[in-house]
Amino acid sequence: MPGDGNSVEAWMLTPADHALVMTKNGANRLGFAVLLLFYRTHGRFPRKPIEIGEATVVRVARQLGVESDDHDWYDTTSQTWKRHRAEIRAWLGFREATVADAELLEAWLRDQIPAIGVVPDQLIVLVETRCRGLSIESPALDRVDRIARAAIHDHDRRFCAGILGRLGPGTRARLEALLRPARTEAGSPISDPSAQPAPALLLRLRSDPGRPGLAAVQDELAKLELVRQIELPPGLFDGVLPHELDRYRRRVSAEAPYEAPPAPGGGETHLACSVRAPAQPDTDRFQAEMREALRTLDAGMPTNRLVRISRKRNKEGWITVTPFDPQPEPANLIALKAEIVATWPMTNLLDMLKETDLRLNFTDVLKSATAYETLDRSALRPRSPSRSAGCWRSSSRRG
Repeated sequence: MPGDGNSVEAWMLTPADHALVMTKNGANRLGFAVLLLFYRTHGRFPRKPIEIGEATVVRVARQLGVESDDHDWYDTTSQTWKRHRAEIRAWLGFREATVADAELLEAWLRDQIPAIGVVPDQLIVLVETRCRGLSIESPALDRVDRIARAAIHDHDRRFCAGILGRLGPGTRARLEALLRPARTEAGSPISDPSAQPAPALLLRLRSDPGRPGLAAVQDELAKLELVRQIELPPGLFDGVLPHELDRYRRRVSAEAPYEAPPAPGGGETHLACSVRAPAQPDTDRFQAEMREALRTLDAGMPTNRLVRISRKRNKEGWITVTPFDPQPEPANLIALKAEIVATWPMTNLLDMLKETDLRLNFTDVLKSATAYETLDRSALRPRSPSRSAGCWRSSSRRG
C-alpha cells in the first residue's frame, strides 16, 4: 500500500495535524492520527485493519508520545469512529461520493478505456486516483468495481454502435451469415459433407489448417477469399488502438457463435474486428517475405544433413525431416512422478489424470482448437486403460 511503511514522509504529522490530534481524548489520539494520515495518503479510510501495518502504528505513536497497543488501538464500532471520520473529511477538504459523482466517474472512466484497456483492477486504481484529485472520498470497493464494469459495458456498447453505423446492409448480412451453418457444396474447399450438423461458418474460418499440403493451402485461400467478400469499408477502424482490436478479436476466437454479444451491433462489430483483412501494402509485404523464405528453403534443403529427399510410390520429392531430440523433463515433474510412485506403486501420473477425468469429467470444460472433434467426449473418456482404474482403487485402499 503506497505510503504505508514505505514513505516516512507520508506518515509524519504536520504541526497543524498535531494540534488537531491533541484536542482529542487521550485514548483516541493514536487512532485519530493514524486515520488522518491514512486518509491523506489514500483518499479513503482503511477497509481492513491489515491495511495499516504495526510499524506504521508504532511510528505515529512515537510522534504523539503514547504507547501503541497491538491491535486494540482504535474501536471502529463506536460512535467516535463515525464522528472522527466526518471531522477528518472536513479537515482535509474531502466529501463523501454521491450518486451523481458515481455517474460522472463512470462517464470519465469510459473515455479512458480506449487508452488504458479493460483490466478491472487497473480501472479501480484509476477511479481511486481520480477521486483523490477531486477531493472525493473513494466509494466502497464493491461500488468502485460496479463503476468500472459499467464503464466497460458502456464503452463496448458505444464502440459497437459506432462501428455498426458505418456498415452497409450488405456487409451486415454477410457478417451475420458467419454465425449460420456453412453450406456443404460439392467441390467447395471449406465444405465437409461428413459433418453431422454443419458448424457455423465462423468455426470453419477459425479451424486449424491441419496437416500441410495442397488441400490445406487451397482451404486457407478459400477462407481468405471469403473474408474479402465481406467487403468491410476502408478506414472502418481508423482511430481505434491496436489493443482494442485485439481484445475484440480474442473474444471472437474464444467464444462460440451463440455467445455473440447481445448489445446492438455487438456481434457484427466483434466479427468485423476478427475478419478484418490486411491492407494491400501489408499483403504485398507478406508475399515478398514468403517468396524470400521459400527461396532460402529451396536453396538450403539439398545440403541440410537433417533433411532427406527421396522417392516414394514412383514419385520424386518426398521430404523426410529428422525429428528433434526430446527435451528433458522439468525437474518439478520428475519430483511429482517420484512422489506418486512412492505413495501408489505401479501407478503413474497419466493414470491418475485419466482416473480423475473419469470421476470429475474436468475435460468437458476444455475447448478443442479445431472446429469440431472426431470422437464424442463420452466415447473417448472410457478408452483409458482398464488397469488405470484398477491400480488407483487398489492403491487407494492400501493408502
